[in-house]
Amino acid sequence: MQLTIVTSSLSAGGAERVLSIMANYWASHGHCIHFLTLDAIEGDFYALDPKIQRHALGLLHGSNSLWGTFKKHFLRLLWIRRIIKESQPDAVICFMDRMNVATLVATHWLTIPVIISERIDPEWHHIGIFWNILRRLMYPYANILVVQTETVRNWAKRYLPDDRITIIPNPLESKQQTHRLNCPIVLPEQYIVAMGRMVPQKGFDTLLSAFASLAEDFNHWELIILGDGSERNRLQQQAKKLGIDHRLHMPGRISPSDQILEQAEIFILSSRYEGFPNALLEAMRAGVAVISFDCPSGPAEIIHHGVDGLLVPAQDSQALTQAITKLIQDRKLRQSLGDRAKDVKERFSLEKVMRQWQDVIETVSSDKA
Repeated sequence: MQLTIVTSSLSAGGAERVLSIMANYWASHGHCIHFLTLDAIEGDFYALDPKIQRHALGLLHGSNSLWGTFKKHFLRLLWIRRIIKESQPDAVICFMDRMNVATLVATHWLTIPVIISERIDPEWHHIGIFWNILRRLMYPYANILVVQTETVRNWAKRYLPDDRITIIPNPLESKQQTHRLNCPIVLPEQYIVAMGRMVPQKGFDTLLSAFASLAEDFNHWELIILGDGSERNRLQQQAKKLGIDHRLHMPGRISPSDQILEQAEIFILSSRYEGFPNALLEAMRAGVAVISFDCPSGPAEIIHHGVDGLLVPAQDSQALTQAITKLIQDRKLRQSLGDRAKDVKERFSLEKVMRQWQDVIETVSSDKA
């Protein structure tokens, strides 16, 4: 089987990580994989199997002028089309809204099947009027649109008939490391952990407010937020204003994060919206008691409330404070939720999810034949 995978970059993001996992899986099973990004290879955060043929265009960043922007978009389309034609794949797989549009434009009138995928809830993640128009025009040309939740599937029906939309969740890798790495930070005795890009979508500002509300009552608990991003300075300033800066740790991106997750007492997902959160899956795999906002979309399709985690109303800081307090005060409940959370290893196993992708690829390949 030959596949060409197209995305904007391999930077530190959830969709990028999933694509790297999928590509490495296929390469390890003897398939021929071409991996194309707009970004240069220097922007890669995730490693690819050496057998994968890598195409890094170095055309990710735009131009300050209208003409320069048009020229760069045109060059991107030409290169995407050229590499796909030369690689002659059985199917093209593309992730994320703007790249989906660009790939469908670039492959127009080719006879190569294209599978596109939305990786976040489009009702909440706005891409602008221009790209929305292009999405409406181009998505009907996709052979299959892969989404991660029933909520997004319902949204997708405005673009494609139901039989060309399929739900495939994120795969959860088995832990690969056989030895424990030295943790790059000194871990507190008891701590809550959160993880993700420091951007408004992730809702870390709400998490800080909730933690501040209980910090005085539980003064031996601390908070670790793993990740980095544009909101780092603002979050640090907020923590200082709330008087919790001495109990907040933000060590940046740490990979692998297994040791920090495994020793945490509680994991919080505070996002305003999601796709299918990898961080939540990884925390549950580690056996941590998890609390998540019931945001659109993903958490409610991962967590069974009260069984393997807790769901609280989206962006309700007071409800989050109450849920954290409940778990801090009940060690047995933390243990019970954490033990049951490990079931995600089977529910979203890599082998199970990759079989679903294989079914989709075989469907579009047979249609082509």
